[in-house]
Amino acid sequence: MNMSVIETGLFQVMQKFPDCKPSIKRLFDDGGEFKTICEDYGKCLAALHHWNQFSDEIAPKRKQEYSDLLAELEEEIHDYLAVSP
Repeated sequence: MNMSVIETGLFQVMQKFPDCKPSIKRLFDDGGEFKTICEDYGKCLAALHHWNQFSDEIAPKRKQEYSDLLAELEEEIHDYLAVSP
């Protein structure tokens, strides 16, 4: 069974914030911006993994860009979870 990028993003967010799984699932199922953030989180992790495989001259810049983006997405997710009941 293939896991879609969306499901992968949800799974990865749950791994990052294991104490918040019920809230994450509820927010994800509600759709909207949180779901998009989870999808972006999964794509960003995949891109970072991709660039970690390379050592050419552009790789360090791409790794830093995706690492920074990942941190921003984690902050956004944290903000959602902080206001979620």
